[in-house]
Amino acid sequence: MIRDSPALRDRVSDPEARDGSNTISEKFFPGAYAVLIGANSPADLSSRSVPIILGDEMDLWTLSAGGIGNPLSLLEKRQSNFYNRKTVLCSTPTTETGRIWTEWLGSDQSEWCVECPGCGHAQALTFGALDFDTLSTTIRKYDDVF
Repeated sequence: MIRDSPALRDRVSDPEARDGSNTISEKFFPGAYAVLIGANSPADLSSRSVPIILGDEMDLWTLSAGGIGNPLSLLEKRQSNFYNRKTVLCSTPTTETGRIWTEWLGSDQSEWCVECPGCGHAQALTFGALDFDTLSTTIRKYDDVF
């Protein structure tokens, strides 16, 4: 994604740099960096404080990271020092007893809405709402924003 997106490619450190600022698991860019870890690694889950967690495909996470506890709980403990912490959980539910479904039931169940570039109406983004005939024109129109 970084290689193929000019907006990202210009902001993330060069993968050929020899200073270690762009590895498979760490990406540095102006003002921040991203660390990619596995939910099964207790050392990674408890090694640093983080303000933002992005959990993906949670139904595939192990129940306990190395026998020391729920990976999501371990991550959330790493956020305790940040007043502006944010946790984003995105996943496809596999069962009604799975991790992501359970998290969704415990949430406010709101949907993220985006403004239609044509009419300005805010709506939940769904695949069926995409108009592929005008999508490429819209992307070019808004490409400079990103």
